[in-house]
Amino acid sequence: MKKLLISVVIVIVWAASSYASGALIYGRVAYEGSVCEDCTSKPKTTNLFGYVRWMDIVPFLDLSLGFDYVHSSTEGCNNVDFTNYAIHASANVTLLSIGIVKSYLGGGLSYNYFRYGGGSCKQSFGRSEIGYHGLIGLRSALPASPLNAFIEGRISKVGNEPKLTMKSLRFGVEISLGG
Repeated sequence: MKKLLISVVIVIVWAASSYASGALIYGRVAYEGSVCEDCTSKPKTTNLFGYVRWMDIVPFLDLSLGFDYVHSSTEGCNNVDFTNYAIHASANVTLLSIGIVKSYLGGGLSYNYFRYGGGSCKQSFGRSEIGYHGLIGLRSALPASPLNAFIEGRISKVGNEPKLTMKSLRFGVEISLGG
């Protein structure tokens, strides 16, 4: 019941925000840490794809909800196949807004599902982990235009043991949905 209530609240906030924009994400992500107990090799730097929805709450505070998809393999351990699905929420505070560009700093939480197997991993399996992240970015705010862009750097820590660190640089084009 608790999970259902949380899901309903997220959907209502997502759908009801009048000052919102959505963006497709492309980025690169590098990992530090191992992906399975049998393999100490980290995943290769790889592509990241996703979607994020910003909700401009007040002029200096934005909330964002989104998801990411990453597929990679390890360099060692006979190429362990690795996939990461993440749902993330962040609060971003505007640091400086000059003309059509604003810089922001933020942080948040994520739910990550890792699926891996093959190579030196003895079995294919998945695990779910909660993580946290810090981020810094630039976001354009073109007047009278539904299209804007962003670029963002993010460092995420996921799991307990083994802890996985993800460093990503992401960018995208956002489309204003109202306001």
